[in-house]
Order: sequence, then structure tokens, then C-alpha cells
Amino acid sequence: MDYPMDEEYIVHGVVDRNRENAIFAVVQLATNAHSQPPNIRFRGLLSHRQYNVQIVSTFGMPNMMQVAAPEWIQRQSIHVIGSWLEHHGLPSPILCPSEALLIEVTMIQ
Repeated sequence: MDYPMDEEYIVHGVVDRNRENAIFAVVQLATNAHSQPPNIRFRGLLSHRQYNVQIVSTFGMPNMMQVAAPEWIQRQSIHVIGSWLEHHGLPSPILCPSEALLIEVTMIQ
């Protein structure tokens, strides 16, 4: 993942060796000083393949500090090409402190 390093949040993930599946976490440690954090850019995926990006909501959705979550989170799933995820990314939510968002990325066969 590509996300500026800051004491307010941690962003990390793991991509499988075939670059077909990945899991990422966005963890808010403290109150965000930015009105809108930067996009979350996903590294390590195949640029020419389509991926399904979805929120892992097994444990519920995290609390957010914004009127409405980014559209891709509201939909809970979106199909995006790998090059877009790497170079542009997806809008980051503004999470409440001590909250985490799990993101599953799966190649569409």
C-alpha cells in the first residue's frame, strides 16, 4: 500500500505470491489532522487485471468521522483495474481513533 507515514494512522497489507489475492488494513491511531486523508493506493497487484475490492465487515463496520463514507465503502464492493489501484487508489475514509478498516482484494477470473 502507498500511504504517507504518520503517527495518526497505519496502513499495511499482504499480497499473495500470484498477486491474485490481498488483504489490507487501514488503522486510525489518533484524531486525523487532515480534512481529507490521501487516497489509499494498493501496490503489488497485476496492473492489467481486474480486481474486486470489498470491505471485510465480519466484525462490523468501523465508526467514521464524516457525514458519508466514500462511495466505494458505501457499496461495500467495487471492481477496479490493478493499474488504477496502484496509481490513483481509492478515497480514504476518515476513521474515528482506534478504528480499523479491513479491505479484501481479489482478482476477477
